Amino acid sequence: MNNVSFVGRLVGHVEVKELEADLRVVNNTIAINRYQLDRNGEEITDFIPFVAWNRHADLLKRFCQKGDQVAISGRMQSRSYTNKDEQKVYIVECVVSDVTLFKPRKTKAKGKAKVEKTPVTMAQAGFEPAEQAVVESYVQTVKEANE
Repeated sequence: MNNVSFVGRLVGHVEVKELEADLRVVNNTIAINRYQLDRNGEEITDFIPFVAWNRHADLLKRFCQKGDQVAISGRMQSRSYTNKDEQKVYIVECVVSDVTLFKPRKTKAKGKAKVEKTPVTMAQAGFEPAEQAVVESYVQTVKEANE
């Protein structure tokens, strides 16, 4: 079984690429603190690349920016391609199947403004799950074109 879930912060700006009609993608990275220190006393952080398609990409673009905390769930995949220097490049990334946003919400507590993090799921934001068949078809087409 190939299921993963990560909670962390977006490393890059959210940019949606329009690949063809009704096919959008976001490639980004999520930074996850291990809550463990290295030899120099610095906190160790893992950086996990991810790809979000269609409505997941739209959700990230509409509600997120660099540094925002998000939870992503999906599956890990590996792929490869040959770059312009004729070198084989290998990629391991999370293909997102669900996104939960942790957006700040201001409330008042004893006369002071307080920021609370409130999870927002795709369904609450008015989105449905991405059409997996369309995404897999596109990935297969790209894979065949790179072979």
